[in-house]
Amino acid sequence: GNTFTLIVPEGAVHREQIAITRIASLGGVALGSGVLLGIDVQPDGLQLMKPATLVIEPADTAVIQEYLSHESALLLTGFKYRDTGAGFHYYPYLLDVDDASIRIPVTRFSGYGLSTSSESQRQQQHGYALPSAQDRAHQDLSAILREEARRLFADPNYKPTPDVTAAVFALFETWLDDFVLPFARDAATNDSFLDCAIMQWLDWEATAQMFGVLSNPAESPFADRVAQIESYLATALDYAALLCHARAVVYNDASQIMRLYELEAVRQLLGFTSDIDYWEMLMKITRFTLRFESQLTTLPTHNLNFQIGVKTEDILLELDPEYAWMFLTGEGPINYTGVTGSHLISYSTESCTFAADYVHFSAPPYAHRGCDGFVLPQTLESLGSMFMAISPGFPKEQMTFHVPDSDHTFTLPMGTYWLGGFGGLNQDINNPALGFEISDWDMHYGAPYATKVMQQADEYVSAVTTFTLWYSPLEP
Repeated sequence: GNTFTLIVPEGAVHREQIAITRIASLGGVALGSGVLLGIDVQPDGLQLMKPATLVIEPADTAVIQEYLSHESALLLTGFKYRDTGAGFHYYPYLLDVDDASIRIPVTRFSGYGLSTSSESQRQQQHGYALPSAQDRAHQDLSAILREEARRLFADPNYKPTPDVTAAVFALFETWLDDFVLPFARDAATNDSFLDCAIMQWLDWEATAQMFGVLSNPAESPFADRVAQIESYLATALDYAALLCHARAVVYNDASQIMRLYELEAVRQLLGFTSDIDYWEMLMKITRFTLRFESQLTTLPTHNLNFQIGVKTEDILLELDPEYAWMFLTGEGPINYTGVTGSHLISYSTESCTFAADYVHFSAPPYAHRGCDGFVLPQTLESLGSMFMAISPGFPKEQMTFHVPDSDHTFTLPMGTYWLGGFGGLNQDINNPALGFEISDWDMHYGAPYATKVMQQADEYVSAVTTFTLWYSPLEP
């Protein structure tokens, strides 16, 4: 009956499928057997661009009042872990409680929660070696907060001493110098460190803001190092963006589209300026070539069956700057590849134009690498629906046939025979305002990038239609 709400601010994540699962039990950890309130947030390891908030509302609100008491509040312990339990540590959740809920800041997706712990269990947990400087800082900060809470309960007039402030600053300094700064420096010349560098910086900065360490940035003892880290990261983002363009072209790697988009989002979020035009690069690598061909065949009728073939030239699909992200559009001519049939004497055609618009276009996700070896899972999406429009006018054919067993000929009037047959077979996907909606593509993410084969038939005609999409980035 407990309620868990994860509040994720706009811009904190990009194109991620988020799932939260209630934690039913935990084993092998230094926690008590009292209340257990927590969730596991997926995808594990995803760093948020902005902190989220986990709101826990116990089914019995009396539990909150109980834990606000002197004795019980000191037992309540925040915790965090990765994956299936790696790096379990106490978490400085900065107890934010009202009459009905408890709020915990979330900077990276993993396991979060609250439970009870005794003094002996806390000593046991602090005896474990934690490989991550971030996890060690979290746990040590949790211990400081607990001791400060104990002193405040004992003396409502208690004020933190300079020693406490110095201890907090020392923890942030160690975390910054031993972990955040080295990764930022390495990322400036090696983009394999960039994900971890950004992850560590955002986590350090968010935690430092929560603890008031950066409340006055100009007077902060970390001011010079913060400026150095931001300089390294600005250089690293530009370097990684240039590599995105190169990899997209050299390796025909469409995942660099999402990578470059995310780099630009991070750059804007961090407020960095750049001499590189990220949007121009994005336009150059978000390009595809579409090919479309269709064969319409009539069933034998009075020995006058015929087949009509149409095929487009390669149609370039590019980002349309007037529309939302991932909306591509392009157009090109439809050519007749041939009309054949029993007793066919001649045929003629009128030209037309094929136009395609992509909605919710799908680019393969980029595999993010974390600081401790994990790679975020990739979820490959299917291609969004494509609307195929034939404009201006329609493809028209005129055919003349010889009447069997006679000297007579007859001519079919100029009409939309291919489109009429194709449209009649595909009425279920025809949107009068937008065109034929093509969906359920076979995704290859290689060469070709995606294909769609449609085969339809009724008692009069049959049609085989093939769409092929190729990734076509433009060189720098």
